[in-house]
Amino acid sequence: MKHKPFKLYRFIINLCLIILKLVSITRADFNTIDKNNVSFHSQNLTVGTSKLEESFTDEVYILNKTTIQNTVIRLSNTSIFLFNVNVTGSKILAGGMRDYSVSIQNCVFDGSEILMESANNVAIMDSHFIMDDIGKDEEPNHVLRIYNTGFLFMAGTHFVNEKTALENNQIEKGHSKIMNSTNLGMKMENVFLAELKDCTFIGIKSEKNNGSAIFLKNTKVFLVSCKIDLNMAKNGVIFGIDSVNVTSRSSSFISNYAAESGAVFHLTNSCSLTSYGSVFQNNSAREHASVVYAMHDVTIDNRGCLFQDNSAETGNGSVIRMQYNCQLTNKKV
Repeated sequence: MKHKPFKLYRFIINLCLIILKLVSITRADFNTIDKNNVSFHSQNLTVGTSKLEESFTDEVYILNKTTIQNTVIRLSNTSIFLFNVNVTGSKILAGGMRDYSVSIQNCVFDGSEILMESANNVAIMDSHFIMDDIGKDEEPNHVLRIYNTGFLFMAGTHFVNEKTALENNQIEKGHSKIMNSTNLGMKMENVFLAELKDCTFIGIKSEKNNGSAIFLKNTKVFLVSCKIDLNMAKNGVIFGIDSVNVTSRSSSFISNYAAESGAVFHLTNSCSLTSYGSVFQNNSAREHASVVYAMHDVTIDNRGCLFQDNSAETGNGSVIRMQYNCQLTNKKV
């Protein structure tokens, strides 16, 4: 027992040091980077005008005011800095041994995908992910996929299906038209700690896939002042499985729809959801739970939240449905 306080303090100190390192990455400026230690540096150029593939290993990859078109870029143990980059019809695939970092600022990804695995820190700020046009929904991918990563900080970043967003006035409770997005939002697996601040997920629809906006597995995430509106999924536009911890603060979840159950959240297997001052409005499910569907050891805590005009079309549990050893620890909404 005597050693526990010391271990706790040491953990807190180490955590603070890591967060400070992450903050320094998010504030990185292109002009402050030492270009002499950079392996690939492009500014005011176009990378790839037809189907190409480029690979980099054990390097530093920096792009500023650059366009990437129809290109697959493979990076291994390579730190990535993207500033003011437009990416169209391309893929960026990054992996390594937890010794690389990623900083993305003021970039646009149109019909493109990013996969990052085993990064130390990832920071994405003021960027825009544009979904493909509405399509047949044949095995769509999440446009941003982050696996086995230490820390993620994402701020002012938007995932939008613009075609759906333009039809907001025609969509009643987010599902009067069953349309499917060619691509989905973001996916996180085995991320130690993630914070999403002032981010939006709008008009991402898939009646065949879980977690159309956000898919989580073994991840702890904070949603701060986020907007998750007009999305559709098979189960849960935010879907969590296996030790997922979600904390929502001052966020809005409006007009989301589940083709089955849990329009906003669908959580399974040792998960927790804590919501502070968030708004859940006009969400609906075809079966159970217009807001949260919880199964197998899930804890739910709502504090100062607004639940309004949510409905389940059939079945029991119009707002929250819990099965198999779940708990609602605070019923004050």
